[in-house]
Amino acid sequence: MPEKCPSRIEIDIHDVPPCSSIRLTFGTCYDTQPVIIKNIYCYCDKSQKIPVTFKGQTMYQLQPQQMITTDEISSLDFTGDVHLVYEIETQDNYLCASGFGLESYDNMTASSPLIYLLRRIDIKDSSLKGCIVAFGDSITEQGHWTTPLSLMLRKRGYALLQLGISGNRLLRELENVNIRREYHEDIHLEHKIYTRIPIDKQVFGKAAIKRFDEDVLSCYGCQGLILAIGVNDLYQPGTFCASIQEFPSVEDMIQGYQCLQKFFPIEKTLTLGITSFLGGEASSVAKEEVRQNINHWLENNYQNYLSFDEWLLNEFQQMKNEYHHGDYLHPNEEAGKIMAQHIMQKLEVLVCGSSS
Repeated sequence: MPEKCPSRIEIDIHDVPPCSSIRLTFGTCYDTQPVIIKNIYCYCDKSQKIPVTFKGQTMYQLQPQQMITTDEISSLDFTGDVHLVYEIETQDNYLCASGFGLESYDNMTASSPLIYLLRRIDIKDSSLKGCIVAFGDSITEQGHWTTPLSLMLRKRGYALLQLGISGNRLLRELENVNIRREYHEDIHLEHKIYTRIPIDKQVFGKAAIKRFDEDVLSCYGCQGLILAIGVNDLYQPGTFCASIQEFPSVEDMIQGYQCLQKFFPIEKTLTLGITSFLGGEASSVAKEEVRQNINHWLENNYQNYLSFDEWLLNEFQQMKNEYHHGDYLHPNEEAGKIMAQHIMQKLEVLVCGSSS
């Protein structure tokens, strides 16, 4: 989170499905000091302002890497938008780090484009049958396939939880950054290396094998998982943010996926193959070979697997020009529509119970 958090957060949550009650989950999963959350109010109109409590208390001190869920809020008339207000207090001028930045696909507006501490909204007795979790990196976070997919799932009674973090890797977090500065006058190169980056500066998030528990397993009513992680493990090594020595072997990646398999039912998991980045600045034929070997393992070890190579790649195994943002790495909106359609076809059988 690049800015100092405001002491007061106001959020309008739009189009809340009809329900009898809601509860809110707050967390400090990327913080290194305690953070106090207090004076939480929730209301649907100005005349119905309800205090929100934690085990009956109106203030709660979250320890680092902790999550807390509020008591049920059942005194409101949940018929549409919900207004949420809360205050944040930190010690010694510490800047709270946990939260997310609002994106165009988020169904809310706020007093600040950065939403601190709020992690999840649970709803009870609604028409929703449960949620589907999309767990991935920037290809998930950018919303090109999750946005159309969320609309398709909503029509079938499911909510899609978008849990992508840009730059996120399966096995590693940000350990060092090598910044090169070039001075054209004397062609002098200066290297600045940042090492042992603390958790509150992990702009790419914790490694997927570390955040899986707090991001996925803590979700209430989770009916299915879309696993879309791994491209950055291969692409980042050799760039400014990761040494080439961090490039994993196929065996390393397999162990990472096997770790996740232990914690979530494999029959409820749809695993997406690692998308191609051949042609990108940090690509190579050797990296492409590892990508294909990993995808081959995923296809043979997950009963629900989907690769997009058939639809998105050209004869050179590169993403077609009309389907990426110019970097051969990130699918664009047109590619996202294709991806969403094929993912939905798989989910019809995996979650929705339809063979159509």
